[in-house]
Amino acid sequence: MKCSFLAHGKVIIIGEHSVVYGYDALAMPIKALYIRTTVEDSDQMWMDTARYHGPFFDAPDEYDGLKYVVKTMREKAQNTKPLKITYTGEIPMERGFGSSATVALGTTKALNQFFDLNLTEKEIMQ
Repeated sequence: MKCSFLAHGKVIIIGEHSVVYGYDALAMPIKALYIRTTVEDSDQMWMDTARYHGPFFDAPDEYDGLKYVVKTMREKAQNTKPLKITYTGEIPMERGFGSSATVALGTTKALNQFFDLNLTEKEIMQ
């Protein structure tokens, strides 16, 4: 079985720092910057990205947030079978385009579909 989800980046035009404190900002999607997350069965937990190819949970520390998302989703699904998770596309990191959120959302939605969890948008955002 194979599932994938495409998530795009964003740019905050006005109010970049205000959102940290719960205030409004003006943002726009940037659909040309995207990450496609593909999940499929595998014989071991594996991650393929532009910068890392190897055992999923051995990925460098910069992937710790992503490891947490995958661990949490596998627990929700009560499923420990090994998966290969592939990330294609590119959103520059640490440039304010939402790369971390995009990858987390894409991973959560792809795993939601893969495990047939039928999580609500609220549950996915949590």
